[in-house]
Amino acid sequence: MEAIYVTQLPKEHLRRMVSEVLAEQGFDINNTKYEVKRIKAGLWMSTVFRVMATDGTKTLSLFLKCININTVCSEVLFSPLHFKNEITFCNRVYPVFENLLKRKHPEAVRAPIPVPKYYRATGDGTNDVIIMEDLSENGFFMLNCLEAMGFSELELVMREIGRFHAFSLVLKSQNPDLFNELRSSVFDPVFQNSIGEEILFHIYHNVLQDVLAAMKVCYQGDSPYFIKFEKFVEHVRYRLNKHHLDALNNEPFNVFTHGDLWSNNLMFRYSSDSPDKPRELRFLDFQQTRYTSPAADVGRMLFVATDRQTRTEHREELLHSYYDSLSATVSELGSDPEQLFPFKALEQQLKAFGNFILDVSLLNIPHALNEDSGSANDVTGDDMEGVLMAIRLPQQRMTEKCRRRVFDVIEECVDRGYI
Repeated sequence: MEAIYVTQLPKEHLRRMVSEVLAEQGFDINNTKYEVKRIKAGLWMSTVFRVMATDGTKTLSLFLKCININTVCSEVLFSPLHFKNEITFCNRVYPVFENLLKRKHPEAVRAPIPVPKYYRATGDGTNDVIIMEDLSENGFFMLNCLEAMGFSELELVMREIGRFHAFSLVLKSQNPDLFNELRSSVFDPVFQNSIGEEILFHIYHNVLQDVLAAMKVCYQGDSPYFIKFEKFVEHVRYRLNKHHLDALNNEPFNVFTHGDLWSNNLMFRYSSDSPDKPRELRFLDFQQTRYTSPAADVGRMLFVATDRQTRTEHREELLHSYYDSLSATVSELGSDPEQLFPFKALEQQLKAFGNFILDVSLLNIPHALNEDSGSANDVTGDDMEGVLMAIRLPQQRMTEKCRRRVFDVIEECVDRGYI
């Protein structure tokens, strides 16, 4: 990730929290020196800083994520809601899952989901901040989001997603009161946000119109793919309102999902004796964690992170990697996977939530494959229109490679009866 030096963190509360974290880690604060960089990336909700601190005897590198200092983006995209969601995940959801694991297996060394170490996750809607370890210091790195993810990486991600989803299913079955309390603390900042309905509609309307325009150039008017997608575009407003209702009516299969799975929210570490196969991974960015179908995570990974050849050759294998991990974890935690989530339900869930998966994939794929455009850095002006125009840029600048990935996803959704 590209970064630029800054003289110091821009707000006093950020500087104070860093000092508190370092003091807890045994630093001599009076003799600590700081190197601060601002990460330059396509960040819509957040501004991210990397702080390298040293007091002469110890060194620690931290990442700080705070509400976007671009106030236009923050206001238009409801950044405080997203931060509240991630803070809830860090402080409530993750610890409950961890406690469930420790009660069942006191000596367990694996986490319910592999995430960075969080030093702080706090906020009041204005001064929100999440401080975490710098994973790159321990050999983790992000893959190139411009390329489809390899099978070894995909398989590891699917296994860890399955393990993560299992904790929701088990806790819901074994301790429904605690689970319901946890569930009520998580707010869907995208599809449950009635205040942002018009903004959400304009974002997806623009995305789908641009994809449809690209299809008109490449498909005959009587193509079943074009006809199906044209009808899909017509019903965007109804469908966006329905996504939240579909999740509400999806029991008993709903789980806490990551909500925003793609290459830039994953970091991998490899061993020297097996450089082509990842040894472990970490999940980043839980701002869009939702209580919904597990298919939301599984389908998104299949469509956004892979190309058609990978899905053709390995789709069933990847689904089994996900389910076998979920099933084994449910069993280890003392429940029956066949009762809570049989394998046959997975394909049913993918089909039931195919509309949702396609909507979010068509938004995300062009952003993933057009790293240099469509970021908060492209926002011009100081109003909603400028933000919406910047979000739309990747769809309008799709390369041939990107269009092919998008069209392949649409064709597969039609062939599988998702739309």
